Amino acid sequence: MAEQQNEEGESYDNEVITHRLRDDALSKVATLHRKVAEEVRLSGTAIQYKAHRYSTVAVVISHDGRYVVSCSKDATVAKYDLEEGKIVASIKYVKGNCTFHRGQIFCLAISANDRYLVTGGSDAIIRVWNFSNLQHVKNLTGHMNAITGLVFRLNTQQLYSCSKDRYVKLWDLEQLGYVDTLFGHVDAVVDIDALSRQIFIKERLITAGSQDRTVRLWKVPEDSHLIFNGYASCFSIDCLALINEDHFVSGSADGSLCIWSIFKKKPVCTELEAHGRGADNQANWIVSVAARRYTDLIASGSCDGFVRLWKVADDYKSITNILSYEQSGFINRLRFSDDGEEVACAVGQEHKFGRWWKIAEAKNVITVFSLTYDTKE
Repeated sequence: MAEQQNEEGESYDNEVITHRLRDDALSKVATLHRKVAEEVRLSGTAIQYKAHRYSTVAVVISHDGRYVVSCSKDATVAKYDLEEGKIVASIKYVKGNCTFHRGQIFCLAISANDRYLVTGGSDAIIRVWNFSNLQHVKNLTGHMNAITGLVFRLNTQQLYSCSKDRYVKLWDLEQLGYVDTLFGHVDAVVDIDALSRQIFIKERLITAGSQDRTVRLWKVPEDSHLIFNGYASCFSIDCLALINEDHFVSGSADGSLCIWSIFKKKPVCTELEAHGRGADNQANWIVSVAARRYTDLIASGSCDGFVRLWKVADDYKSITNILSYEQSGFINRLRFSDDGEEVACAVGQEHKFGRWWKIAEAKNVITVFSLTYDTKE
């Protein structure tokens, strides 16, 4: 009897291990969509630090979850060690040295296996750095105006960039060289995102065209793209993030938060005034969005004093605000860690792309707050 129970116990353990290994494999190749939003909680722990003199514009978390890298309008980059609780490396402009940015830095990204850090800004040059020590590797030139977004294709060294010059460019960091240019937007391209699509051997990315009021899905191998139009009264589309291969979220200056399907030309869900109205009775615009990829959890940032976490419905036709994290200032960029347990916020007194108004009581900081999940096995 005891032997039978042991065999049954071992069989159950093997099934559990097999199930977890399968889920892990599926999540890595982007076929598993997890429901985690109902289980998420604010852990109550947060780290906040000041790394820049002027507004923090962008932030990214390393793939191993240990480091947070941020950039600012003051032309600096800072690498923060979450384990040691301190800044361990930085990049600052040195007059006469062409390896450093001259002017504001708007975006950054980290390649697969935390090999490279790339940065871009108002000087229209992409600068490649060795992530481990922030030593300069190479400059990538070709854009003719400020670079506003950078993203790597998931688990690769393929880099995509977007710019106020209206172009999207492809780069290969294995060769440290230029690959292609994508044309289509008629206004500044202000945000970009990409996933893998490796199962279907596709290469696709999405971009936000600001005041041309479109999102474009680029089918790179086919050299074509699809156009998604904002709703009739949409003023602009300023930020976006892929939820999975077929759905994405966008935010606009009119305060609307939209969920899209790549099979529909219009949003399948629109949450008007997602961050309420300001003192001037105007809707607070959506400055940043993020998605915990392949789950039903997304986040949005504005200037209303809160980072908001949302649950996306199973049919993607509605979203529900489930949690709010208090944070004064412009939430210029949001990032989930790969495991979804941390959210990094680039916070500034000013909007990332302008100085239309200033929140005097806010601080130019980086905030990293933690999440826990009531996981049901």
